[in-house]
Amino acid sequence: MRLLIRPGKAWRILAHGRPYSTAPPTSVASQRIYVSPHEHLDLTPRTAWDIVSAASALHADKVALICGVTHKQVTHREFVVSVKAIAASLAQRGVTKGTVRKGTMTSAAFTDRLP
Repeated sequence: MRLLIRPGKAWRILAHGRPYSTAPPTSVASQRIYVSPHEHLDLTPRTAWDIVSAASALHADKVALICGVTHKQVTHREFVVSVKAIAASLAQRGVTKGTVRKGTMTSAAFTDRLP
C-alpha cells in the first residue's frame, strides 16, 4: 500500500512504511519513462523470423545459442533448421497464422512427436 504525505513542501510516497519517492504525485509515472541520450532510430517493424533468417544468412556457421546448463552450442543454420521443423510440425497439426491455444507448447503430448 502506498501512502502520500507532504512533510513541508516535498511530497513523499511511502511503500510499506519506507520512503519510495520524493516526487509530487503527478510526476511519479513520468519517473518511470527513460529517454535515451542517443539520437532516435527509425526502425522498420520486423518479425522474429525476419531477424532469425537475416542472422542465419550472414552468420550461418557461427554460434547463435549456448545452453546455460549443458553448454551445448547451436549455430544459426542449425537454429533455422529447428525452427522450420517445429513450424512444419505445428502446420501438420492444423496450427495456422492467428491460431491461439491456451496452455504450454512443452507438454509431453506435443514434444514427443517433434522431428
